[in-house]
Amino acid sequence: MSKKTYKSASGAEIPSKLIRKVDKKRHDAALRFYAEGIKLHEKLKAFKEKMMADCDKLYKDYLADYNVELKENSRGGYTMSTLDKEIQVEFSVGQRIQFDDRIDAAKVKFFDYIDEITKGANPELRQIVETAFQTTRGKLDPKKIMQLLALKIDHPTWKQATELLTQSMSTNLTKRYIQLRKKDAEGKYENLILDFNAL
Repeated sequence: MSKKTYKSASGAEIPSKLIRKVDKKRHDAALRFYAEGIKLHEKLKAFKEKMMADCDKLYKDYLADYNVELKENSRGGYTMSTLDKEIQVEFSVGQRIQFDDRIDAAKVKFFDYIDEITKGANPELRQIVETAFQTTRGKLDPKKIMQLLALKIDHPTWKQATELLTQSMSTNLTKRYIQLRKKDAEGKYENLILDFNAL
């Protein structure tokens, strides 16, 4: 049964007779492929969950067989391989560094040091600090912030700043990543692209 009306982007109902056949076909194709994509998404998600559960059990069995106990700070990453090392299934855990409100106090202290010591005579250092505290979509870049801790500056104000910075940081285990790969003709591992990590 054909549709009598189609909804426009503004929400208005448009009579079918006013819409070109090619536009109706494009509309139907978008619906069909999206519906098929949802089914594939659910299958891939189920496959990922089963693979993780099965591999985690095998990994625990492997550790038990070798009388190995995981340390409390273990991040849970491991790699399973075929005996000939042709195929690998790698599990890794991503970490995310977060900052609490003490990061604002640290920022003030960093600039206090610059204003107190350099009197504008060291624009490079000011640029480093300003760059470190630049945000992308409202979030700080941990890598840039960590660069400040790598600077060896022996001054009480700078030390206060780095101490506040360190106290503001916390590390969370955020997401497990899976990578399947197989050796190619040259013996190099080639990733099987399934994009599990987006699920």
